Amino acid sequence: MTKAFNTRAFSNRALCEKMKYFATKHLQYIASELVEGNIGPWVRVYMNDHYGDWAYWCQGLVCTILDQTFRTIGEYFSEYYTDTWTIEVMLKKARTKELLVTHHPSATQR
Repeated sequence: MTKAFNTRAFSNRALCEKMKYFATKHLQYIASELVEGNIGPWVRVYMNDHYGDWAYWCQGLVCTILDQTFRTIGEYFSEYYTDTWTIEVMLKKARTKELLVTHHPSATQR
């Protein structure tokens, strides 16, 4: 788990390359829940110590990878999104802050 969270600087790489690198690391170290029920160490770390049936950790994983990527340029992704594990809440907050950019018509109508 420590290796997956290593945020060494990659000053000569584009953000998308950094994001791909971090996502690959999490996959390489088999980030997953324990059997079922959204429990286990990976779930807890992605969800800020929250876990259980209600805690769908997929958004926590994505936000963790984005946060790791932003930290390489001295920014914190957590400053731009609501600390939530509900995609609808995150979309609403992004729209309010005018941070949502989409080309899919249904995403702008929710």
